[in-house]
Amino acid sequence: INGEYKAAINKKADVVVDVGACAGEFGAYIYDKAGIIYALEPYSKHFDELESNVSEFNLTKIKPYKLALSNYNGEGALVIGSRGAHRLVLGEGSDKTEKVQVKTLASFMKDERIDHIDILKIDIENGEDKVFTALDFKDVANKISFIIGEHAGNIVSDALRSNGFSFVDTPRGFIAERIV
Repeated sequence: INGEYKAAINKKADVVVDVGACAGEFGAYIYDKAGIIYALEPYSKHFDELESNVSEFNLTKIKPYKLALSNYNGEGALVIGSRGAHRLVLGEGSDKTEKVQVKTLASFMKDERIDHIDILKIDIENGEDKVFTALDFKDVANKISFIIGEHAGNIVSDALRSNGFSFVDTPRGFIAERIV
């Protein structure tokens, strides 16, 4: 709606990973360009919407996963906020939490046999720093061409720059691109 993902539309999009997919809005936006879209959404209600949209609109290029990304593999507590504003916390969280499966990006790529990501879209409510500072992120950083996201901050920009990306803050988030 606000053009926050416009910079991704002219990029190669054979393999897209949408982290924090919600109901699949970004997947629908990039759908015609994409070869395959891995859509990760940990919150049950949004994941059900995502699966429903994939089915109802025959979005066969979108593969939904009920999964959160962070800097560890295991289980986590997702604190439920307003629409799309849920965040992963360590421990049990509060009474408004949902237990979710968690993986690092490198583990997800290995498990799904993803050799390269053309576009990584990430919007996980200030959890981006955990994804990009995971111990195994350095093992897959060179397999990602373009990252577009929200909630950056210095930890994210430093982590991406130290792993070979250029980094630009935008009015609505950030863009990082592999330096070749």
